[in-house]
Amino acid sequence: YSSSGTVTHVDGKKIYLFGHPFFNLGKVAFPLHKAEVITVIPSYQSPFKLTASKEMIGTVTQDRFSSVLGELGNGPYMIPMSVFLKDRNKQFKIEMVNHKLLTPALSAISLNNIFSTQLQEVGFQSFLVKGKIFVENEKNIRINELYSGADAYSNFSNLVLAINFFVMNNREKEIKIQKMDFEIQTSEQIKQAAIENVLINKKQFNPGELINLEIQLKNDLGQGYSKKIQIKAPMLSAKTDFYILVGDRRTVGRFDAQNIKSSYFPSTVNALIRAINNLRKGNRIYIKVFTAQKGLYIKGREYANLPGSLSKVYNSNPLTKSKSQLTYSTIREYQLETDAVVNGSKFFKLKIKER
Repeated sequence: YSSSGTVTHVDGKKIYLFGHPFFNLGKVAFPLHKAEVITVIPSYQSPFKLTASKEMIGTVTQDRFSSVLGELGNGPYMIPMSVFLKDRNKQFKIEMVNHKLLTPALSAISLNNIFSTQLQEVGFQSFLVKGKIFVENEKNIRINELYSGADAYSNFSNLVLAINFFVMNNREKEIKIQKMDFEIQTSEQIKQAAIENVLINKKQFNPGELINLEIQLKNDLGQGYSKKIQIKAPMLSAKTDFYILVGDRRTVGRFDAQNIKSSYFPSTVNALIRAINNLRKGNRIYIKVFTAQKGLYIKGREYANLPGSLSKVYNSNPLTKSKSQLTYSTIREYQLETDAVVNGSKFFKLKIKER
């Protein structure tokens, strides 16, 4: 994407352009290129020039109401994005401006343009995405998920937009995105499955005893299959009830929202990236083991089944303001990766055996 316009005034290495704003974004760092006018398209209503961008000659540094200011010399820092469509063996390399508002939007627009030209624009399709967003001096943001349905590629593009927006506009400090790499396997078919039933071997367990779960699923063609997992019974007192929720990300997410009831939002880049990397995935089956004992949720972390004395310490500490009481304490959460986007859930009430 580029925009061509007239040079208003040259003052040494400073060039005043357009005589009007580009986006009126204030301080910016856009590449400045020479442009060649190919032809003029005449029109009584709205004539315009057809131009072509040439070599880079500097950087646009200001985008103000009165004009755009450029400086001759080195170009700006650009964020590279690589997209590899594995099934088509095609790679796309893109460079985007480094801007808190434009980078998120341009990353999503670029992905949508690739998908709309290389894939069917209407109809069911599936995207298996493996990608990383590299942030300087921070942990990498990882994306490893399957998207399936009529809006599969827009869901992925919107996720990348949201991640870039929240990371670049974090509350703590300025960050630098070094690059974005995505490897995508696509197919023009839907890959979804429903949890039909969950079988459990018994209702009472000793502390630490293995629990055998068989999760029965049915795909979009009506074909049934199952996945098995062994989990451990929690180390609780005799006769204590505990619960197992087997479900998709939405079901488990709704449970957490009702249980936690916190308005906490990560205030540091490290906490924000941790929260993004811990986002639940559509192609996972989640198994949450919990008990009806109170806990605390403090700054994005759950502290389950706390002793009364420790709970009082946390509640009385003025440094732990971003906290909420939990009705249920999560003891352990497991996940199973599947080859389909999962829907459905099952709930069990179990008990620790009397010794």
